[in-house]
Parts: sequence; structure tokens; C-alpha cells
Amino acid sequence: MRPSLFFGKTTISLNDYWLGCDHSSHGCQDFIIEVIAHELGHALGLDHSTVNWALMWPDSSQCQQYRIFVPVLDDAKGLAYLYGQNHDTNFASSSASSGSVSGATPPLTLQVMTPASSSYAKVYSSTSLPSSQLAVMIGQVTPQTLYRFDIAWKQGSAGPYASEELDNDAAKLVYLSGTTPRVLTLLTQRNQTTSQTSPSPTVPFWLELVVEAINSNQNNIGLTAYVIVGSISPQNNSDGCCFDASIDTTVDNTGNGAGNFPPPNSWTSATSFEAGVWTDSSSNPASNYQLTDFWIFQGDLCNKLC
Repeated sequence: MRPSLFFGKTTISLNDYWLGCDHSSHGCQDFIIEVIAHELGHALGLDHSTVNWALMWPDSSQCQQYRIFVPVLDDAKGLAYLYGQNHDTNFASSSASSGSVSGATPPLTLQVMTPASSSYAKVYSSTSLPSSQLAVMIGQVTPQTLYRFDIAWKQGSAGPYASEELDNDAAKLVYLSGTTPRVLTLLTQRNQTTSQTSPSPTVPFWLELVVEAINSNQNNIGLTAYVIVGSISPQNNSDGCCFDASIDTTVDNTGNGAGNFPPPNSWTSATSFEAGVWTDSSSNPASNYQLTDFWIFQGDLCNKLC
């Protein structure tokens, strides 16, 4: 039985002895946020999870390995079971060249029928990042023909402010540092150089892109991206199957030192959000992806802590 709607107050007390870290360090602040988010999950009615990459997994070491500090697929499934699924975030407009878009409200299909260097199909809204310190973008997508797909915050005509791609060769985090695009391949393990196996067609994927202002500083941006095999749909039996890969610009190490990536642009640089497919030449396969759900959530986890 789903709980009745109620309004109340939750108090979470943290024990410095068990936290065992320096509150002034970014790593400790992330750990505190993770603990608070986990405890809020309990306040909302979630029990501990048996999925070791979920926010509600009882041992924080696994959450730290996967850099989980927001709800991911398994947690979202629990909340959807208790309270029902939230309405999708709608897009205001669509555009295509040698492609098609089935609508502006998920579920929708984005496809390129005639591959070329300028072929694309997208849905978008001219909306900047919210005024909070945290924005979470989630796309539930099933590729039919794999080539290029992303959910993204865009920086005008300059390109992707922050984009998560599900491509035929890997999942990637793409962002602008100044005017230069940076491409990071999502990793199966923290601080490793091995990427996940290539995505497969007809398999549902949960893409989650997190933008956070570190220490409430909108000029100091952290980006985190997750890709998980599975669907929020209760009919999907692959849920909890695979935490595929992730990347975090603030802590990950791909050989240049932890968090040693070129910095993303400031919070106010993002001017719109979108989901889209495209091709790079006539020799590419035609992109065809079904976007079944799309959400944008915001919060202010750091303002009371930093």
C-alpha cells in the first residue's frame, strides 16, 4: 500500500566520529551529502537496497566507489512504487534535418533517416540551469539503431555546456571548458582507464547527468554522469542488473590526477536543454532512439552545509 501524503519535518544528526573526515574538504562534503541523501531516502520510506550501486545500499564504501550522492535507478524505482511516477519534463520545440521527431512530450522517437554530416533530430527548450546549486537531468532511452544520442544542457550555439551521450562505441560526458569541447568516456570503475562495453540496441538505458556548484560557487562546477542498464518500468526484469559506468570531473583520475580535468564553464553559461540524435557523415548508421522518459530536478544540497 502506498503511504498517504503528509507534511512533516525530518531531523538528521551526523556523528563526526563515524564520518571521520575533514569537513572543509570537498570529498568530505560529498560524503556528508551522500549520507544525508541516504537518510532522507529512509525518511521517504525507502529501506536498504540489495543493489550495491544504489544510494540506499547500506555500506557507503560502494556508494563512494560509484560516486553515488543522488538517487539513481534503483532508488527511483522504490520512490515510484511508493508515490507514483512523476510527470515527464516536456520540451518546448523540436527540429530536424533529414530526420524526424514524433512529438515534444515523452515517450517520443528521435531518428535520422538519411545519414549525412548535417543530419539531426532534436527536442529542446530555451531554459537555463535553475537558480539552485544542483541540477539532475535523467533520460530513459532505448536505442533501436545506435550511433549518436545525448541529453544535454547547451551553451547557446557554442555547443554542449554539459552533455551525456549514449553512442555506438561508448557512453561519454562532453562539456565545454572555455570554447574547447572536452570528451570523457564513462568508466566501469573509479579512477580506471577502462571504459564500459559498447551499448547494445533494444536495451533500455538510464542516463543521469548531474551539475553541481561546488561550495555554492557557481564558477566552480562539478559534473557527474551515470549510465545504468535497466528501466524504471516495473515490467522490466533487468533492473538492478548493471551499473554500467560513470565519470566525475571533481574526483576521477584518468592518469592526470584526481579531478584534474579542464574546468567546466560557469553555471550561468547554460542557456537551454535538449535531447537529440545526429550523424557525422553519409557512411554512418542511421540513429534511432526512443526516449521514453525525461526529467529535470533541482535542489540545493550544499547551501546548508558549505
